[in-house]
Amino acid sequence: MEQIVVAQKTGIRWQTLLRLLVGIAALTVLGLHIGKAREIATVFLSVRVDLLVLAFFWMLLNFFLQFHKWRFILRRHCPDIRNAEVFGSLIAGFTLGIITPGRLGELGRGFFLRGRNKWLLTGLSLIDKMSNNVAILILGSLAFYFYLKEVYSLSIFVLWPYSGLVLLVWLGLGLLIYRLTDIASWLEKKVAARPRLRRLRPFFVGLEAFDVPSAGKLLAYSVAIYLVIFIQFVTLLRAMAPVPFLPALAGVAATMFSKTLLPVSLGDLGVREAAAVYFLHQVGVARVQAFDAALMLFGMN
Repeated sequence: MEQIVVAQKTGIRWQTLLRLLVGIAALTVLGLHIGKAREIATVFLSVRVDLLVLAFFWMLLNFFLQFHKWRFILRRHCPDIRNAEVFGSLIAGFTLGIITPGRLGELGRGFFLRGRNKWLLTGLSLIDKMSNNVAILILGSLAFYFYLKEVYSLSIFVLWPYSGLVLLVWLGLGLLIYRLTDIASWLEKKVAARPRLRRLRPFFVGLEAFDVPSAGKLLAYSVAIYLVIFIQFVTLLRAMAPVPFLPALAGVAATMFSKTLLPVSLGDLGVREAAAVYFLHQVGVARVQAFDAALMLFGMN
């Protein structure tokens, strides 16, 4: 048994190292492709300090919103939880998120809250993650529509089917949110009836507290958080050179959506930068500028 555990831990370490190497390799290849190291450094060092300070403000606002969102989620089941506990678990989750692809390590926030049911807290962390994914799906699909229409100039024979598909996905998500408590209750009963899975029951209990108003508020938090991140990214771009606001905002949304779909490196290192260079260059942003801004966003957040 001990040998199996050691083998699993060794495998996890190798996977972590491999994902880190993938991120570093992607950054290196991308950096060599878009320009010389001196050019990248020159643009990076020529940022406007006032806009850099403004980007730092957006970072603080982002953290403020994430704190309130996580506290809102926790207090659905733990009304007595203190702000200090919420803050500590949030910071711990950020740390784990940096060293895991797709920031999946943030699901471990609950393990830093003592005296609480870990399965329940893991379920609540997953709810937080799911609401973020729904928000970026909505915003990313709008950004892709902008690219299909304004950048690629595709015909209505492409735009209409795409719009129909997006509407169907949105309706499906709306139905899921509307019936979330019923689905959670059904899953809880199924799990409770199986002795081997019974310990997972609190995981689904966490979902039952989110009726339609609560789920709507949670989604509103997630959309607000992403909008703040988008504006922060655009601010970092403008700190290096002027860029058109709305096209750049769409490019950032497409970048973040693509990054979410490809969790292949630690902290999404390399994936975010490559997506930023691809999407933002098509709306008039220099490749080096997009690359540097993406790295700065990673460093700040």
